[in-house]
Amino acid sequence: MALENDYVMRMIKQAVRALMAFALGKDLPPYELPDEKENYTDTDRLYEMLIRLADEGKFNEAENLLFQNVDSGIDDIFRLGINFYLYMNEFSNEELDNNDYSREEVIEGIKDFSKACGVDMADSFFDFI
Repeated sequence: MALENDYVMRMIKQAVRALMAFALGKDLPPYELPDEKENYTDTDRLYEMLIRLADEGKFNEAENLLFQNVDSGIDDIFRLGINFYLYMNEFSNEELDNNDYSREEVIEGIKDFSKACGVDMADSFFDFI
């Protein structure tokens, strides 16, 4: 089961890389927060909040917050959202399940979020998973 889980996690990462190349014409750099909080943008504060909620096991609450902020601009919010889902993908199936979330919801979240940002082809990148 652990090997299957690792495989699915890697496949999600590969699909996200392909999606980013399609949507933005570039690879997905990790979302990095500035060293000093006073240099945070609104997007940085949102990302920090999403990660904090995920770390607290509030996956659904974090995802709802992300979708409430979709209209913040495709490049920044899309990069932030996809990085958020990659972060969520790193949690074990057990951690996700214990907090009423699943690996399938990570995939569906990426697809739904991509569509909300205007990237309509997202489904095709995940059909093989």
